Amino acid sequence: MRQIELHLDPVDVDADGIAEAQAVAGAGALTLDGALIIDSKYTADGEKGSQCCRQIGILSAGDDSGITFTVVGLDPDGKAQTEVITGSGDAPGTAESTSYWSELTSVTASGAAAGNVSVGTVDEFATPTIPVETGADDPVTISLERFSGTIDVTVQETFSRLQYTDSIEYKTGPTSLQNATAATMDHLENHASGFRVICNSYSSGGELRCIANTNRS
Repeated sequence: MRQIELHLDPVDVDADGIAEAQAVAGAGALTLDGALIIDSKYTADGEKGSQCCRQIGILSAGDDSGITFTVVGLDPDGKAQTEVITGSGDAPGTAESTSYWSELTSVTASGAAAGNVSVGTVDEFATPTIPVETGADDPVTISLERFSGTIDVTVQETFSRLQYTDSIEYKTGPTSLQNATAATMDHLENHASGFRVICNSYSSGGELRCIANTNRS
């Protein structure tokens, strides 16, 4: 029996932790000067192997629906990724990424912003993909436990060949492991190659542990 344990204990959301409010006079890179920036880049928080790889929010003081922001960095599994985010049309308003980021190195505006712009984290994140034994006779058991505070998570599973696939395809796991807010347990489908935990939302102090038990083949 092999046991994997993830401790998901995210730090508080920081709306300007990547780039503090700044004027954007024209096309160009924002200054990454927030409290979460170390060595000129943002890096996901959390223990190694169970990092909280965040979606990010771009907060616009004015209507920035006419411009885009290109975000460059790494996905939760360390692969290079780029996302183009259309600015929010609200004033103020936040445009969120759909991608999750283990590292973020630049945010570049396509043109002048209507007002100050800041960039930070939101209350949604993903862990890296956790490989499991694909050849075992029994399916992997997932236990979500030791919930504290308010946090809502979903387990996703994959059958992709993790060592070769540049873009891992995920599917939602068992119903009992979707939108979980309290202790629960279920199994992945047999021969899944890996899983990850998605946080749908949390508030300050929210945390839990995820335990995966798998039989070696």
